[in-house]
Amino acid sequence: MGDARRVAEWTTTGAVVVLAVCAAALTMGNVRRAFFPSPVTLTEPADSVPNWYDYSVGGNRVGPSRAPVTLTVFNDYQCPVCLRLHGRVEAIRRVYPDDVAVVWRNMPLETHPLAMPAARASVCAGEEGRFEAMHLLLFLMRDSLDVVSWPRLALRAGIADTVAFGACVRRAETQARIDSDLAAARAIRAPGTPTLLVNELKYVGAPADLARIVRHVLRRAARAG
Repeated sequence: MGDARRVAEWTTTGAVVVLAVCAAALTMGNVRRAFFPSPVTLTEPADSVPNWYDYSVGGNRVGPSRAPVTLTVFNDYQCPVCLRLHGRVEAIRRVYPDDVAVVWRNMPLETHPLAMPAARASVCAGEEGRFEAMHLLLFLMRDSLDVVSWPRLALRAGIADTVAFGACVRRAETQARIDSDLAAARAIRAPGTPTLLVNELKYVGAPADLARIVRHVLRRAARAG
């Protein structure tokens, strides 16, 4: 019986020691995660554009002029991935209204027959101070732009003078602005839509971790002063 008791005591002691070691390991693991978090791997940018600011002065800007982070988006209103990116960008703007600005530039693809008219509509809405409203409408109605008249779309965007809007859409100057956007897209070697710059970092598509990328660039901008 004495041997059996000693075996039971050793077994119990061993179990206690094992549990204590496990608890200590878990505690140290929690401490390590709290104070020394594992580095987050971000989506690798396709390229870096050192003179990125030059490309953020065209298009329609939404957000503060002195924001530390600027997203410059080359956009096509009939592009489904552009719609996905738009949602992510708007979510970021709601979190960082004072720190993030967005510049929307047009890159209508020839494969999308209504992308160019939509781009003209966005430019002209911007001249009337109604870019954001038109921008959202064009995305929401991307599958039915061929069945709605542009004057009616202008009214829905809050543009009262549809005659002036129609004249703007047909102006050569409006097309020249879009051509300038297209030239900028070629200059940064944008392979398709959407292509975006987060300051100097170039991405193609709609990165799922865009919010983390923006936070990373914001922290870097804060350290730089």
